[in-house]
Amino acid sequence: MDAWKSALWPCLPLYQMAFPSGPPKVPPDEKGNFSGEKLEPFPTHIADYLNVQFGSLPRIFLAIWCWLYTVDMAAAAEGYDFSHSGWVARIAIRDLLLMVIVCGGWNWVEYCSPLKERLAPWKINSSYPDNAQMRRDMFWTTSATLLATVQEVMLMRWWAGGYFKGALFGSPTAEESVPVSTFFGTKETAIYSTPEMPMVGAVYFHQYTLYFILWTVTMLYWRIGHFFWVHRGMHPWWDRNNTLAQGDLGAVLYRYVHSHHHKSYNPTSWSGVSMYPIESICYLSAAFIPLLFRCGCHPWIHLYTKLDLIIGAQIGHDGFDAPGGASYYHQLHHAHFECNYGSGEAPFDWLFGCFEDGTKWAASDQDGKEAPLLAEKRDASQPITMEEVAKHTTREDCWIVLYGTVLNVTGFLAEHPGGEKVMLSKAGTDATKTFALVHKNSGGATLIKKWVPDAPIGFVPDLIVGSKEAEEALSADGGSVVIAFQGVLAQTLLNLCFLGVCVGSWALLMGQAAVSV
Repeated sequence: MDAWKSALWPCLPLYQMAFPSGPPKVPPDEKGNFSGEKLEPFPTHIADYLNVQFGSLPRIFLAIWCWLYTVDMAAAAEGYDFSHSGWVARIAIRDLLLMVIVCGGWNWVEYCSPLKERLAPWKINSSYPDNAQMRRDMFWTTSATLLATVQEVMLMRWWAGGYFKGALFGSPTAEESVPVSTFFGTKETAIYSTPEMPMVGAVYFHQYTLYFILWTVTMLYWRIGHFFWVHRGMHPWWDRNNTLAQGDLGAVLYRYVHSHHHKSYNPTSWSGVSMYPIESICYLSAAFIPLLFRCGCHPWIHLYTKLDLIIGAQIGHDGFDAPGGASYYHQLHHAHFECNYGSGEAPFDWLFGCFEDGTKWAASDQDGKEAPLLAEKRDASQPITMEEVAKHTTREDCWIVLYGTVLNVTGFLAEHPGGEKVMLSKAGTDATKTFALVHKNSGGATLIKKWVPDAPIGFVPDLIVGSKEAEEALSADGGSVVIAFQGVLAQTLLNLCFLGVCVGSWALLMGQAAVSV
């Protein structure tokens, strides 16, 4: 029964939003945060696998419709057509319309429509994001959507133009290029056919049809595996203050690339693919995995994977438990940073010891209520927004930010050599510049570990910098400008290097002719 419910998205969830049958199974805590049910590290029942397959049906049907009415491989074979009615424009308009209808429409229902108050009990984090986050996420979601369009357009032109000389694995030696074959066979090409059936007649299977079906039904598993490794690689491998000198590429990628996505630690549908270009290209590259194998070379499989990557991320970040579509598994990652990099369908988190089931942040108090998802007693691995930091500005509750790390210095106010008034004047703000200028000759960032080793309670993702890097930049005139310039320079260099890697990979895996298409 639950499997069929999964197949009825979005109709059934919208009905349940309009006519809820009762309160959440797990009630909100005293602050309204819906903690969700305890997670399992991997599917444990056959019903879990059925839910995956039936839940994929809406996107399979959408991919079929898009293939039939928006993809024209014959026109792509003739060359690029950038006219307003050409095949390139058709792909771009389709992708943008899907973004507005699916992502924008779903977000409107949950955050702006008359149903907003009714859905509040199912909000995983009881607070609502501000308009600045919404605008930022809308911009970068549009960027990722257009990059996905470029990916598909280039693939169509390259494939239809006969430049796909062979997959990396399994291509017949006699095959000059990979053809744009049909998903199913014909009577002449069939190696197997079904008996005549009502309405559809006989169904013919050519030598790759069964493989195409297998790639389709297993898509979520291999794309989640790909997501885990790409995602984990963009988090610090050892320490978030590391640089390339320590061999920690993950810390660098997090600081200049992935930290943007973590600005939305209270995510919405617009947060799903709100990524800088490097990250969105890496994320969308999962759609190329089948093309490495001759038995997976059908452009519809690429289209289906692309749609699932985008729509799955958008609905999975909506911030609401069922009837919403949020993944509580991934919500824990946004809330607590160093856990749950993938999803239970491909249990790499469990295998490598970074799985969290949610109970760590849902300890019961004396009244039997559950602690909020973002508990008051934090560990330093949790992301915190500057909006939240700004709320802690009193003598009884004083937070400041140094080098991107949030410090609770309430207990240190009376011990501060410069007096508590100096610290209170910077309460709720990023005091890095002032701190670095004052203490550059007296120990700098080392004073934090010396005087307040237990003060770190989290970090602000978009302010993370290494202490040495920050001190050097901030000790110069116009320090904040220097830091901003370093960020822009790092972003530019990373994107140029990544572009070179993409071109080189394309040439290596797809053939030299692909570069000149």
